[in-house]
Amino acid sequence: MSGTLLVGTQSGILALVFDDDRWRTVDQTLHGHDVTALWCVAGEPPTIWAGTYGDGLLVTRNGGSLWEPVELEDAAFVRALFSPPDHPQALFVGLEPAEIWRTTDGGRTWQQAGLRSWPEAASWYLPYSPRAGAVRTFAAHPAAPSRLYAGIEVGGVLRSDDGGKTWRLLNGGIDPDVHHLAPHPTDPNTLLAATGGGVYRTRNGGQTWECVVDAYTRAVAYHPLKPEVAFAGPARQVGRGGRILATRNGGDSWILAATGLPVPMPGMVDALYLFPEWPEIVFAVLSDGRLVWSGTERVEWQPVPLPGVRVRCCALL
Repeated sequence: MSGTLLVGTQSGILALVFDDDRWRTVDQTLHGHDVTALWCVAGEPPTIWAGTYGDGLLVTRNGGSLWEPVELEDAAFVRALFSPPDHPQALFVGLEPAEIWRTTDGGRTWQQAGLRSWPEAASWYLPYSPRAGAVRTFAAHPAAPSRLYAGIEVGGVLRSDDGGKTWRLLNGGIDPDVHHLAPHPTDPNTLLAATGGGVYRTRNGGQTWECVVDAYTRAVAYHPLKPEVAFAGPARQVGRGGRILATRNGGDSWILAATGLPVPMPGMVDALYLFPEWPEIVFAVLSDGRLVWSGTERVEWQPVPLPGVRVRCCALL
């Protein structure tokens, strides 16, 4: 596997490579920061955006030796980062309390969505924080690049049809506790959503939703090359009794895919990652801070050895 796996932790970023059948840490950066979201833009050197919990948004344009803070108003708590598939100079920043900042020129200028002034925002909340809701996830599809989605915990799903200039709230029967949105790899109208009420699926761009896994879920991901394959991490209750499921028919039915992990888990799955560059590998961030990985065909979970850190997120450089 060529490429570098960036792992955001509660104490900085680790860079890992896989060789000789093992994971090896090759670099550490952003020491002391609780890194909640990562986004990489290819280049020589690459640009890496890091969202933190408490220290806002930071960026490095030289591969990680120098990081600069991005001055955004009331943006200390970053929960999600995203660039549309066709526009690497654009970046969307999801915040807690719920708000979206957007740049289209690589960070030279920024625009705010103004979600906090919406009447609906008065009802958004977080069960663990005094701040009102959080933008936890973004999604878009290359076949419909101007159509963007955002998920709010606890508030519902937002959709933009003009590249993120304006947003509207979708009210199509989905649980409002939205943790992650996974776009279908070939159909721009189909998404999976991990929510507090289970995994939901839409086939009409978010107008209506159906529940396909009935259990509290924080993580769901499609296989980037096999649209009938997806993984989800539901749990019996918040933070406890988790398991990993897979579907081989687009979400109509799900089977246990947790070999190598206890079932039920003492905790649960916080995030799942399937990268187009590494299509036959799936990563899972567990709620106890561990990172595990497996093949997508023969599922057998193995730990990524990262002693002494709690993993929050991943990205591929």
